[in-house]
Amino acid sequence: MKTRMTAGMLVGATLLIMLSPMRTLCAAEEGGAAKAGEAMEAQSAGEEAGTIEASDPVRKNKPKAHWKDRARIVGRLRNAPEAEITVSGADGKPVKSVRVAAGAKVYEVEWLDPGVYSMRIEAKDYQPLELEKLEVGANQDLWVSLEF
Repeated sequence: MKTRMTAGMLVGATLLIMLSPMRTLCAAEEGGAAKAGEAMEAQSAGEEAGTIEASDPVRKNKPKAHWKDRARIVGRLRNAPEAEITVSGADGKPVKSVRVAAGAKVYEVEWLDPGVYSMRIEAKDYQPLELEKLEVGANQDLWVSLEF
């Protein structure tokens, strides 16, 4: 029996390829939903904390005049619990902090001076994630998507 690829299947495959920068994708056909449920049960039973995954950083220019000499770190969130994102300068001192609500789909840390930063993501029942050497330039967004 031969199976032909329909236009819908092609679109779905293309979207999956476009989303591939995420290091970990929860795919239902691979049992991802069941694994996510098991991880939640393990956390409530006091077992090992979950992990936070981050995509590779992607720089995007912001040509708008009001972003002159400013930058931001922004990204999509997947399965986000309530979390705290803290951005620190090269000296290790916190520069900005944002609180993410449970279920949020995006986060943004705005109005940063161009430079090199580290970013720490903390959420209850998850191991903290520390990202270092995040360089943002003037008039740029640095996209780093997160999956919980």
